[in-house]
Amino acid sequence: MRFVAESEHGRWGNTKYASAAELKLMTSLNGPRDSNISQLGWSLHAVDSESGNDSATNAFDGNINTKWHTPWGPDETQHPHEIAFDLGASYDITELSYLPRQDNSTNGTIAQYEIYVSTDGIDWGTPVSTGTWVNSKSEKSAKFDAKTGRYIKLVSLSEVAGKVYASAAEINVYGKASGQLSVTDIDLLGNENKITIYPNPSNSDFYIKMKNFETSNISIYDMSGKMLNHVTTDQEVFKVSNESILQSGLYIIKVVDETRKSHYKKLIIE
Repeated sequence: MRFVAESEHGRWGNTKYASAAELKLMTSLNGPRDSNISQLGWSLHAVDSESGNDSATNAFDGNINTKWHTPWGPDETQHPHEIAFDLGASYDITELSYLPRQDNSTNGTIAQYEIYVSTDGIDWGTPVSTGTWVNSKSEKSAKFDAKTGRYIKLVSLSEVAGKVYASAAEINVYGKASGQLSVTDIDLLGNENKITIYPNPSNSDFYIKMKNFETSNISIYDMSGKMLNHVTTDQEVFKVSNESILQSGLYIIKVVDETRKSHYKKLIIE
């Protein structure tokens, strides 16, 4: 692969210079990278420890300048350290990426690791990936054969300098939607007043109105739990053009807001 810079852009105008901090080709010997599973749908499932402002939720807030860090000093805990996420839906997961803290310290940078995937967040089975990451500030990745699950766990077995800490600036997960609504999701169905669907029942197009949402991840499921459609929008009212996509029957609309909270409504197509 060759990258050619034909011009420069900046306050100095067109100069003879070119520069780059990092270039990334998002493929590997194991094949292309699957889609990034949006962190907007995630929630923290479990963490063994965290410290003050360096909370576990910083590991999936989309901000590389925040971090999760285990305690130090009198409250420090020993390895292994672990952090687990609820991805909000079931996916065929193929990769986890880990970005170490991006400040001047390397404390907590994970060396030896294990990764687990689970359907229920209880039974984790054997790791889908194990290994040792190099000591650098760059993003590290672990790819593995696809495993279906809603929960993923990263376990830190050691730190690059042999210290007792673990830390992370950002953790991302890659895969493909398995298209299944879990029993946990269905149990949460109830009287939800943050979203409105109209007309409902509908015999053609319909609208989903989200109350005070900045960003919404919308999924449509049939009653078997199979995902039929998915879209992300920043619109307050989103139009669904139902051109024979949904046949007569009962459906579930799931909306995940920017705080990662899930909202549900039932939809009837006549």
